[in-house]
Amino acid sequence: MDQLFATWVKPFYLEILGGGFTRLHGTEQKRFVSDVNNARSHIDESVIERLLLSSCWRQRITGGWFSGLMKWNKFEHRIGELLVESDRLFADQGYCFALGRFADAASVDYLVRYLDKYLLQLECFYHQDWAMSALMWIDGIHGSQHSAKYLTSYEPWERFWERCFKHKPQWSLELCRSQYASIMRFCAENFDDI
Repeated sequence: MDQLFATWVKPFYLEILGGGFTRLHGTEQKRFVSDVNNARSHIDESVIERLLLSSCWRQRITGGWFSGLMKWNKFEHRIGELLVESDRLFADQGYCFALGRFADAASVDYLVRYLDKYLLQLECFYHQDWAMSALMWIDGIHGSQHSAKYLTSYEPWERFWERCFKHKPQWSLELCRSQYASIMRFCAENFDDI
C-alpha cells in the first residue's frame, strides 16, 4: 500500500462516503474528529494535488473532502471540472461537499453545469442529489435562488426524481438535503477554527 493511500485515504474515505461520519457516536465519533484534526495539522496543498490527480475514486473523494474542509478554494476549478466530468462516481460526493464549503459564484457555476448536464440524462443516476443539496445549501447561505429553476413543476429535478427516486422515499430530496446540511453542520462544529 502506498504512503499517500495509507496516510490520507484509508483512515478517512469510508466515513466520508455518504457522510457516514455524521452517524458515528461516542468514542467512534471522538476518534474520527481527533484523527481529522490531527490530519489537518499535517496536510498540505501538495497532498490535495496528488489526491485529486489520482485515477481512483477513494483518493479523489478524500482530496475533495479535505480541500473543502480546509476551505482551500485554490482547488475549486479542478474540483469543479472533475465534478462536471464525473468519471469517478463516488468522488462526486467529495466535490459537492467542497463546493458547498466554498459557497461562492464559481461553486454555483459548477453545480449548475453538473445539474444541467446530468438531470437530463435520466439513465444516469450519479450524485444529482448531492449537487442539488449543495446548490440549495449555497442558496440558503446567500439567500439566492439558483436551485429554483430545477424545482418548479415538470422541470428537470421532478422528471429525474420520478425516474430514479419515485419508489425510494428514503432518497427524497428533502432527506438528501437534510443529510447534506447535517454534514455541513458537523464539519462547522467540529473542524472550523474559531
